[in-house]
Amino acid sequence: MFISPTMLSKEERISRSFFPSVLKRGKSLHAAHLSLKYLPAAHGGQFSLVVSKRVIKQAVGRHRLKRQVYSVLRELQRLKKARISGVFFAKQGSEKLSFKEISEEVGTLLAQVRA
Repeated sequence: MFISPTMLSKEERISRSFFPSVLKRGKSLHAAHLSLKYLPAAHGGQFSLVVSKRVIKQAVGRHRLKRQVYSVLRELQRLKKARISGVFFAKQGSEKLSFKEISEEVGTLLAQVRA
C-alpha cells in the first residue's frame, strides 16, 4: 500500500467516528496561530488538522498548511511517543508562517501536553 509523503498514515489520523468525542471532551491548548484539542489515548498518537475557509480562503493554501503540519508531526516522531489523540486548528494568519515557525508552534503545543 502506498502512503503519500504529504499525509499521515491511516493509523496516525483520527477517524471520523472518534473526531466528535475529541472535540466534545478534549482539553484545549493555544498558540499564536494554532490550537490543539486533545484526549489521552491508549495507544500511539493520532492527529488531524482543521483549516477553515474563514482562515485560508483558497484550497491551495489550506492544503499547503496541512502538508506542512503533517510533515512537522512526522519529523518530530512524537506520534508514537505521545499518547494523545489531538486535533490541530489553524487560526488567522497561519498561512503566512514559515515551515520553521509552524514547526516551533507544533512542538510548543506538544510540549505543553507532556508538561
